[in-house]
Amino acid sequence: MRAMVIVDVAPEISAPGAERIRAFSSTPELDSPQAFLERAVKFNPIRDPAVLRRSLYYNLRETPAGKWTFKHDQRCRSDDAMRSFSDDRVRLASEVSRIRCPTLVVRGALSDVLSDDDAQKFARSLPDGRWVRVEKSGHNVQGDNPRALLDALLAFFREAGIS
Repeated sequence: MRAMVIVDVAPEISAPGAERIRAFSSTPELDSPQAFLERAVKFNPIRDPAVLRRSLYYNLRETPAGKWTFKHDQRCRSDDAMRSFSDDRVRLASEVSRIRCPTLVVRGALSDVLSDDDAQKFARSLPDGRWVRVEKSGHNVQGDNPRALLDALLAFFREAGIS
């Protein structure tokens, strides 16, 4: 049997929360990995700075000029790309009823991207959907509270008959 887990996103999300993430991930260049770490700690004070440091190690690169930047393609954060992403979300929302497998919508309790109401509404729109709130986590549930996420996933898999 198959199942799907969707983490802290839905057809309806908070525009200010999404914009906050976009602004952070669009940081062009900084002088050092430490400067990125300081910015990341301000962006996500829930996360253990040691975990953020390790994550940044894999997601930053040094430029030929000696500055540091994210490895991902910054064009994905442009206004045009974000409009396209929004359009895709609207289009995909019209297809939600075709998802037949058990689906868990996970919401970080402190997320400013997905509200309880929107998570519940999304789960109800799925033929076999349910949702769960993971405490002590924001939008990045898997990094903020991995143990609680794992507990929620294991409970969902047991309930869905998946071992």
